[in-house]
Amino acid sequence: MQNNATKRTINLLADSLKNLLNVKEINKITINEITKDSGVNRQTFYYHFHDIYELCSYMIERDLQELMPSRGNDVTDWKNAMITLLEYLEENKNLYKRLILTEGSFYINQFIHDNLKPYVKAYITRYIKPTNITSEYLEFLYGYYTASFHGCIIDWILFDGIKNVADKNELVDLIDITVEGSLEHIVERFEGKKDTTV
Repeated sequence: MQNNATKRTINLLADSLKNLLNVKEINKITINEITKDSGVNRQTFYYHFHDIYELCSYMIERDLQELMPSRGNDVTDWKNAMITLLEYLEENKNLYKRLILTEGSFYINQFIHDNLKPYVKAYITRYIKPTNITSEYLEFLYGYYTASFHGCIIDWILFDGIKNVADKNELVDLIDITVEGSLEHIVERFEGKKDTTV
């Protein structure tokens, strides 16, 4: 467990990286710039982080974990989670655009995907029970819809909206309508496919 001094130090480093990412790409930021801005020496930086990308991973998780507390908590309110996430990304749009378009994209994509999936699973199981279809197909659906939600979020950040849908609430409502509409037919179609292969 981190003590208060350690937590303060690594948060100073993360805050400095965040400040720098608002004005330049991650692959153009140096450790010297981070340590100078944070007041933390270079040796201390390397004590806590292997490189800037590891610090970037920490920064993203620190900033977003409180917004999407999916691990071990209630994950049924996916709409609120999506809107909260989109609000944060909108407030930090320039920073995340820079990360998505450079080597920082891996860390963002991994975090969003991993933290969206529990919400997507809870949403899907409102409509589809494991008894209706095979567990293999259910896992496929979890992955498919997580990727769809994820893709919508990334496109929304990069292109300031999707097909003129700039409002985050409208985006979430459209996702809900689309997914709910498709889930209503999935069990029926899956059962029909099974019947034709018997």
